[in-house]
Amino acid sequence: MACLWYLLLSVVMYAVGGSASECDPSRAVDLKLSIKSRLNETGHLVAQVKLEDGSGMLEDKKNYWEVDFDHDKSCSSVSGPKSLPGNSELPKRDIPGPFYELIQNMGYYKLHNEPRKWFEAKYICQKEGAHLGIINSQIEAHYVKEMWNRLPKLVSDWRKAYIFLGLTDARIEKHWETIFDQPLEKTGYYKWGRNEPNGGTKQNCMVLHVDSGDLADATCDQEYPFLCENTL
Repeated sequence: MACLWYLLLSVVMYAVGGSASECDPSRAVDLKLSIKSRLNETGHLVAQVKLEDGSGMLEDKKNYWEVDFDHDKSCSSVSGPKSLPGNSELPKRDIPGPFYELIQNMGYYKLHNEPRKWFEAKYICQKEGAHLGIINSQIEAHYVKEMWNRLPKLVSDWRKAYIFLGLTDARIEKHWETIFDQPLEKTGYYKWGRNEPNGGTKQNCMVLHVDSGDLADATCDQEYPFLCENTL
């Protein structure tokens, strides 16, 4: 943020055509540029820029800008704007734990490459302020694959291609639902792999085959890498 202010100030000084020592308080102001930023109560840093036109620019005189910078770095500030003009109200949200990656218009994601049992994975995600991941579209599955390909794999067997998701049919066999009790069909993504699910009552937790994007059932007590998600 400091670099932004320095850049803006440099541009203004160049436009003025002189240094601060050449300023004359008696000179008329043609333009007034005001920049305000606030870290507001929703936890978002919001900036507003205001440009005021003066009484007109005369060809026979030099024009000057007056610049106001107002930057509040306080995390507790509530006086700043909650949104920019023309935008909808910004939602209040908690940012999850460290190493979460923001995917624009989707949410925060973190892939754990150290395998865990399904219920352990679910607890870890909750502890980090997120939830065990739920895929809602082919685009989301693609982003998860890109993230997964960047991570080193801590398992060398067939499990390295799979990650746990936040769906199970433990409550009612063949009735797959999310950790929020939403039916699989309502998630928007139900691309089962060939002959899947096929584990019956022995495999009640869902995994994603990251490369193909296919869903499969798996044993909940088997340890897999897993996805944590904090939806926007």
